[in-house]
Amino acid sequence: MVSAISHPLRAVWVIVAGVIILSLTICLLPVEMMEDIVEEYGVVENITVAGYFTAAILLLMDSWREVHRQGMLAALVVFMLGLRELDFHEIFTTMGIFKTRFYISPDVPIVEKCIVTVIVLVLLVSLGLFLIKNFEAFVRSWRRKDPWAVTLCAAFVFIVMSKMIDSMSGPLVWLFSLVLIEPETYSQVIEEVMELAIPLFILLSVYNFYPSRSHADSIHLQSGVHSSATHG
Repeated sequence: MVSAISHPLRAVWVIVAGVIILSLTICLLPVEMMEDIVEEYGVVENITVAGYFTAAILLLMDSWREVHRQGMLAALVVFMLGLRELDFHEIFTTMGIFKTRFYISPDVPIVEKCIVTVIVLVLLVSLGLFLIKNFEAFVRSWRRKDPWAVTLCAAFVFIVMSKMIDSMSGPLVWLFSLVLIEPETYSQVIEEVMELAIPLFILLSVYNFYPSRSHADSIHLQSGVHSSATHG
């Protein structure tokens, strides 16, 4: 199992196979049970959120030890993804803040719009700075096929794919309706299970990042010792 986790492509395919198997297994269950599993705050969503929060805590613990600001920003980004999965913002707002309607609807108070706009801008700027700061290092690691970079790239791919499935829910429901009863539920199963894979990839990335960094630190330390010995 450790070798599977350490090998980036193998780990990616293990999770992809798990997504397919889990989706098919849930789809074979009675419709009522399927709905219970993939409903909002259901089993799949709770596991997804737990994955995000676990990854955020691991990143925060590491950045706290190393006083590493980039690690803190990474933890914040992952934590926000977990809150987004819970639709946490809707507790405090009239409607979802990621919908254009929130900003143009007369039903939303102007004060609420201003506060949310400021918060969203701060988060976007923080995310932008984090990406700019780390993008070059990420690309170098991805080209070397470092396990943490490969699995993180897989997480990005699944984020895009899950959003595409969400935006194509209408055509998918129509397609499923040709052969299935309750096609909306089957479409939701695919989307929710794909979203479950995202924190799994992030957790794998965090897991693989520590050994790679420790290895780099070890090489640097050995180089320093060798240099000192040579000068001595």
